[in-house]
Amino acid sequence: MASAAPLRNALEEATCSICLEYLTELVTIDCGHNFCRVCITQYSEHGEPESDTKFPCPQWRAPFQKQKLRPNTQLADIVENIKKLRLQPWKEQKKNLCERHQEVKLQGALGPLRKQLEEFLALASKEEKKTRVAVTREFKKLHQFLSEEEQLLLRRLAEEEREILQRLQDNITKLSEQNAALINLITELEEKCQQPAVELLKDMKNALIRSENVTLQQPGAVSPALKNMYKVHIDMREMLERFTGTSLIPSPTLYPLVSAPTLPP
Repeated sequence: MASAAPLRNALEEATCSICLEYLTELVTIDCGHNFCRVCITQYSEHGEPESDTKFPCPQWRAPFQKQKLRPNTQLADIVENIKKLRLQPWKEQKKNLCERHQEVKLQGALGPLRKQLEEFLALASKEEKKTRVAVTREFKKLHQFLSEEEQLLLRRLAEEEREILQRLQDNITKLSEQNAALINLITELEEKCQQPAVELLKDMKNALIRSENVTLQQPGAVSPALKNMYKVHIDMREMLERFTGTSLIPSPTLYPLVSAPTLPP
């Protein structure tokens, strides 16, 4: 089971050979081996020194000086990462080793991995639910916002539509009044033309005065801005219809424009 070798090596590197626990306050001695600061200090205090300043390494018996203990921050970071994986220290891992091959037994290795997998799946499921709830909440907010904006837009469009139609109706009313005045004047002049010349000359002055009093008033033009606004209004109505699936443009029979009088030919 060669696949277990990297795991075994990593645990050996992260384990103090004196206490067989994870390395804490990790220090390196002269020969390069790593120990807990407390463990190697106690070892040097109770062990037999080779000289006044040197002690034998607990592993290789190479001499080292107690005063030259060096912190190994890089290995300390690796040990912390191994701890986060929730792996058992080396002395616990030895219980699951085959005595002959010193490899991790299959069932013993699968147990912790299966537990880690279950924890990961539970965490992933929890995060998925949280994400789904958050997305649903944001979509509800967006839907509410769009609904409010739609109602506001429809009210504004209705007001602008009434303004445009009112101006158009005012223009048609003025044109109708002028049309009626012109028809009356033309009819009267035609009747007078049928009179004898003497009577026609007699009434001509009055007819001319009356004709001068008929002033054609130019109807108020709809401003370009209002025309553009009405076009935008129609375009936006059509766009909203595609989203809602219903017709938003009312029937023309609802407006008085269709009954407006027309000018004579």
